[in-house]
Amino acid sequence: TPNQWQAESAMDDLHHIMNTLEQLAGREVDIVPSVYARFFAACPPAAALFGSAEARAVQGKMVNELVQTVIDRLEGKPYSAQVVETMVSDHDSWGVTLPMYEAFLAAFAAALQDALGADAEPAAMAVWHRELAALRDTVAGHL
Repeated sequence: TPNQWQAESAMDDLHHIMNTLEQLAGREVDIVPSVYARFFAACPPAAALFGSAEARAVQGKMVNELVQTVIDRLEGKPYSAQVVETMVSDHDSWGVTLPMYEAFLAAFAAALQDALGADAEPAAMAVWHRELAALRDTVAGHL
């Protein structure tokens, strides 16, 4: 049935996501510095939003929230859409634009790919790219 196929597909996707996270953990790789270096290079105005020590301190939290949002969506958690809506609302007062979100998501994907190197499974990276694109579309719908 279509619903069963969707559930199985989401579980396969979740498996790929979790495998990449386990690979990172096994390598003891912190991709946060790479994510933000790439993000700021692609979107220099965003760097100004992280000028304070407090703002820099939340960088890891933001990457973790991105990962958790992807996992929650794949697990079919009913609140995942509201989490994204709240995130967009919280960032609105900072002047965060869709191109900034896009740059951040692209920076995450590139940092993940770079950290995994030759061990990055194409199927897993395809899932990440698809999920990040879906997240981008959800964000765009709330801007």
